[in-house]
Amino acid sequence: MQRGPSSLLLTHWAPKLVVLTALATMLLAGLVALAHRILLLLSGFLPTALLLPWLLTWALLAGVLSLLTRILVLLLRHRGELPCWTSEGS
Repeated sequence: MQRGPSSLLLTHWAPKLVVLTALATMLLAGLVALAHRILLLLSGFLPTALLLPWLLTWALLAGVLSLLTRILVLLLRHRGELPCWTSEGS
């Protein structure tokens, strides 16, 4: 039984296609995992803002205000003008 040129081509390229498909799948899975990790690191307001673009301005403003509030509390605690409510302080 003779094989045609198309079956010879398929037998030659089949292992390479399997390897390329596996590599592409692993690369895509890695990119999805990286994107997921970045979204987890940016927790809270940013994923919501990305889902609802019109909330982006308000979400960024809320994040900046939250950060400024934390900095102010730390500065006031450092100067001794604000009591420490956590169990870490004495």
